[in-house]
Amino acid sequence: MENYTDKLKWTNGLAQEKARMLLPLSWLVQVKNTPENRTMLRTVVNDILKLQDKSGAIREELGRIDMGRYPPPRSNEAYGTNEASLIANNGDPVSDLLYTTNFAFLGLHEASYILKDPKIKKSVDLLAEFLCRIQVKSDKHPEINGGWMRAFDYEKFEHWGSNADAGWGAWVIESGWTQGWITTILSLRELNTSVWDLTENSHINKHYPNLQKEMLNLK
Repeated sequence: MENYTDKLKWTNGLAQEKARMLLPLSWLVQVKNTPENRTMLRTVVNDILKLQDKSGAIREELGRIDMGRYPPPRSNEAYGTNEASLIANNGDPVSDLLYTTNFAFLGLHEASYILKDPKIKKSVDLLAEFLCRIQVKSDKHPEINGGWMRAFDYEKFEHWGSNADAGWGAWVIESGWTQGWITTILSLRELNTSVWDLTENSHINKHYPNLQKEMLNLK
């Protein structure tokens, strides 16, 4: 948080970094509910809410260009040669469904349970409605039916992709972690619970020592 936000390194956009901070900050408050931790969480929550359109979409955002790993291409020659941000300038009406919106949905959901702020709950409701409206429905292409594509232009109200972003076309879908967060949170909304509360009595940590040795190669 000492680097927030001008000194934050970002990958395809700054909004995705903010969105991913919501979950750990929410759970930090669950573990240690101090004024400082609540303030940090509210700071990031409020910044995400500033990016939310009336449609429910979370607008993509660029940070300092020199802090971006995959910023907009800086020349014609660089266009389409690497991953890139979805937008060229802040204010472009694009919502990133691969790296930002799914994590914002998860993080805002958890934040709404710990902060119990009606404004956050309203934002999550709006985002859920947006995601339901833009979910892919296709009888002709059952392989993408029910999914969410790379990004969404919420002014034209259609799925969208940037030709500058090598490897991520408009119809690209990550069927694992991207889709999983969205469907999980939609399910938890039906159960009226949070990830934290649902897993409170889980004993999954008993598997960690063996996984730590196998996955992290630690003695």
